[in-house]
Amino acid sequence: MAQPAQQIQKPATDKAIQKPPQTLEDIIKSRQGSFADVGTKYMSPERLVKLALVMVSKTPDLKRCSALSVVSELMTCARLGLEPGVEGGRWLIPFKQGKGEEVHYEVVGVTDYRGLIDIARRSGEVLAIHADVRHENDLWEFWIDAGGPTLVHLRHRRAEGERGEIMGAYAIVKLRNGEVQAVYLTLAEVNATKARSKSAKSEYSPWNTDWPSMARKTAIRRVYNLLPKTPEIQAAREALAEEEERDRAEAAIDVTPPPSGSSRAENLKEKLRAKAGAEAEQPAADPEPSSEDEGPVVDPETGETF
Repeated sequence: MAQPAQQIQKPATDKAIQKPPQTLEDIIKSRQGSFADVGTKYMSPERLVKLALVMVSKTPDLKRCSALSVVSELMTCARLGLEPGVEGGRWLIPFKQGKGEEVHYEVVGVTDYRGLIDIARRSGEVLAIHADVRHENDLWEFWIDAGGPTLVHLRHRRAEGERGEIMGAYAIVKLRNGEVQAVYLTLAEVNATKARSKSAKSEYSPWNTDWPSMARKTAIRRVYNLLPKTPEIQAAREALAEEEERDRAEAAIDVTPPPSGSSRAENLKEKLRAKAGAEAEQPAADPEPSSEDEGPVVDPETGETF
């Protein structure tokens, strides 16, 4: 009799092999073609990938951020022609969000002020651009004169020796047509920008490691609004607008709401009562507040009636 055919068992090697999850480094390498699609002549995609890998090794918390957000920021580097993670380029900062079990990390892109200077020069519309921090003992002159050869006049010479307290920061630019534009920000205005910055809350932020550079960048961001519109400058403006929009959104989230159960009219009444009491030299005892004798309340700022 013929022996029944034996079933041939498939070797274990035929089973589907589970691939290990891709690392952030693997994902960055796989996107080199995408970087080339949006890149400029100022940086090759190969160099972008190389610098990105070095940046990840130096800032391991980037691996805690979503790979998509990191790649998105690297695409911005490619579009601007700015090197990631180096001076004169664009910093990718891991930002810690949440508390306890809800902790997660987000990546925040911050453009170096020297990168903004490079982009302005590449445009062909800028002959010279400079930014610096003003100190108390520096020689400083800044005024606007519509009757002079140029509208803006700025003169700054650093003091020798002790420069004194920081007073502010400025940026000045000379355009191809001979026009001069300048922006000056006081120390309070610079620090107000820092207070609104989401990236400033990270230990890796240049706001905490290199305040003077961020002060210069804050002034350059303002002067960028006065530059001619070119493809290079427009791309930088869009990146700066994204940074500002992110900071505004973060500031809006941090706004403390009024106490529960209090209406806007009640809050306004309290403010008006406090103001009246502060202005009176010898305030008399106020009667018990009554909705019958108070009448309508008018907001002095908006004119609304409650």
